[in-house]
Amino acid sequence: MIAGERIPLLIDELPMLAALGPYTDQGIEIRDAAELRVKESDRIAALAENFRGWVRPLKSGRTD
Repeated sequence: MIAGERIPLLIDELPMLAALGPYTDQGIEIRDAAELRVKESDRIAALAENFRGWVRPLKSGRTD
């Protein structure tokens, strides 16, 4: 988990870490990152939008 006092030190790296999360065994949990919403753009919303494009439908038709 990345949280608390580490967040300001990694503010520019957090989007890249979030993108790598799905490829790790346990994922990456990021907390206390509200600052990502108020920089020059809402980086959390941008990441979420891009991740939605990565989801592939499963054979059952579900996407998860």
